[in-house]
Amino acid sequence: MLIMYLRRFIERLKTSCFRHKSRSLSITRVFIIVILFSLVTFFILSYKLMTPRHVRKMPHPPVPKVQCRFERKLFAPRDHNSRDNLQISKKVLVFAESHYPKLVRQIVQTLELARFEYKIESTGKHLPPLTHLDKGRWSVIIFENLEAYLAMDQWNREMIDKYCKDFKVGMIIFVHSAEELGIDREKVTGFPLILRYNMGLRDFHLNMYSEMWRIARPGEVIDGPLEEDDWTVFEYHNNTYEPLAFARAAPNKFIEGNEQDNATLVASILDVGKHDGIKRVFFGNSMDFWLHRLMIVDALSYLSHGKLSLSLDRYMQIDVDDIFVGITGTRMTAGDVEVR
Repeated sequence: MLIMYLRRFIERLKTSCFRHKSRSLSITRVFIIVILFSLVTFFILSYKLMTPRHVRKMPHPPVPKVQCRFERKLFAPRDHNSRDNLQISKKVLVFAESHYPKLVRQIVQTLELARFEYKIESTGKHLPPLTHLDKGRWSVIIFENLEAYLAMDQWNREMIDKYCKDFKVGMIIFVHSAEELGIDREKVTGFPLILRYNMGLRDFHLNMYSEMWRIARPGEVIDGPLEEDDWTVFEYHNNTYEPLAFARAAPNKFIEGNEQDNATLVASILDVGKHDGIKRVFFGNSMDFWLHRLMIVDALSYLSHGKLSLSLDRYMQIDVDDIFVGITGTRMTAGDVEVR
């Protein structure tokens, strides 16, 4: 009897062990299948979420809104660095009739955004120190108004001109339209240059062959009339001047008889210094025109022989929180990313 009971116990034990083993094997299989499914799902979602949209095939990819009319290779950024060991500081001297005019504030804002050091001086009888020992204090001199430069005290103007020649320093001069009625053309005293006042302009574009452009990219035309109606354009017959910007005449709503024509006008010029040894850039309007802000940055680089050049490296900072968890209306969408 004992032997019989022992055999039954052994048989039941074998049966129980076999059932437990089978159950263990089935759980292991299910666990492995779940892991494999999770891995496959993870890789699929990672590809969908992390792969840039331009890498994936899109049925209707976005098209740039602006098409360049000329090859970009022709307009590589200019390197204005000079081989000459120029002893000048990286500072800008601004001559203004006062510190409060709008143009002065715009000039100062541009210099501060570019992180260029500057000093504002009144166009009075006193000049700030121009040199320190054998080094020039200023790399570019800006005049808010051409009239202020022409009307300077003779001794002061001679000192400014001599400093520019000795240290190869250039000038930036803004030209404003005459306020007197009836004056539409005027010759600049001491320069082979004629000014034409109170012009409306349209179809503004930069001279693609100028050596001055570093950040600005010539080639595109700003079609249509410009908002400003008080432009000064330049007329000359001397090889010391080179055009920087062209435009066409547009009707001026403030002047009767100002008809539109197709003549090409020069809205900004570069004096390369063949007249008196000083390089100058003339702007025919204030900095209300947005492109002048880029042009003046390139003019600072060109006239300072690269002393006041900005780096061409650009960085973009993105706050991830604002993209993914921003409130409705400010959150970045797929359409925002596709806009170019």
